[in-house]
Amino acid sequence: MMKFIKVNGGADSAYAAPLENLLSVHADTDAKLSVTFKSSLPLNLVTVGNSAAAAGKAYDEIIFSITADQEDEVVDAVLQMLTAVGTSKNNMIVELGTAITGITAVDSITLGVA
Repeated sequence: MMKFIKVNGGADSAYAAPLENLLSVHADTDAKLSVTFKSSLPLNLVTVGNSAAAAGKAYDEIIFSITADQEDEVVDAVLQMLTAVGTSKNNMIVELGTAITGITAVDSITLGVA
């Protein structure tokens, strides 16, 4: 069975992707965490062209607000969640969000960033 990552962005947004589409988890700006995935959009992205090679350059990005100066700890907590086996009946769905200590908000969910 495939493991999925789910993000609830609030009242009007949510995102889910297979764990195998994860590209990176990084905090390169103070108090922000970025999680990127292979794009979920089809190959006709105007911004990158319509070839498979062009679409491979596109990605989906989730940006979270996190506690300042806790970047390393939050990245570690996310990685621990993603690699955990779990014992619940929903252990194939990993929800990223404010339940993780240090993540304070889901700022944005953007599809097809080029």
